[in-house]
Amino acid sequence: MIRLRLVNQNAFNLLEGRSVFKEMVNKEGEKYNVWLKLDFENSDQHVNYKIKQFSDQYGFNLEKTLANFPIKELSDPEQKKQLLSSLEKGNVQQVTVKQDEKEAKYYIEAVPQFKNINVYDQKMQMVRRQNIQDFKVNEGPGEREGQKPAKKQEQKNDADDSQPKQKQSRKRKLSV
Repeated sequence: MIRLRLVNQNAFNLLEGRSVFKEMVNKEGEKYNVWLKLDFENSDQHVNYKIKQFSDQYGFNLEKTLANFPIKELSDPEQKKQLLSSLEKGNVQQVTVKQDEKEAKYYIEAVPQFKNINVYDQKMQMVRRQNIQDFKVNEGPGEREGQKPAKKQEQKNDADDSQPKQKQSRKRKLSV
C-alpha cells in the first residue's frame, strides 16, 4: 500500500485525472522518481482508488517530449524551468506556440501513461498534437500549402493502383 502526503494542489490534480511527478522512497530507503495517476476504474478493499505508477524506466521524459513542439517558453531557461515544474505538479499550463509568424495560446498537460502531452485550445477543447507539431516542421503557410497537393497526389496514385479496393474502412477514412 502506498501512502502519499500530497499538497492540496497535487491532490486536486490527481482527482482531476492528471498525473503528478513525485520523488518516492522504496523499502531499502533508495529514492526514485515516479509519475502517479489515480486509476478511477479500480479500487482496493477500502474503496480507495488504486494508483498507477510510471517510473523513469517506463521511458517518459517530459523535457524531450516538449522539445517536439514549437513552444516559445522553452527558449528561455527560466520559463522552461517554471513550465516543467508546473507540469510535474499536474497543472494544466498555458503556453505560447509560434504559428506562421503569429503566436497562439494553448494549454498543455503531461500524460506520462501515453508518453506524450495533451493540448487544449482557449476553450479547453482538445487539439490534435500533430496540428501543433506541424508548425515546427513547416515554417510558413506557403510550404504547408505546397505539401498538401503532394499528399493528395499520393492518395490519387494509391487509389489508381488499387481500383478493386474502392471501399475504405471507417478507420482508414478517419486517419487520412
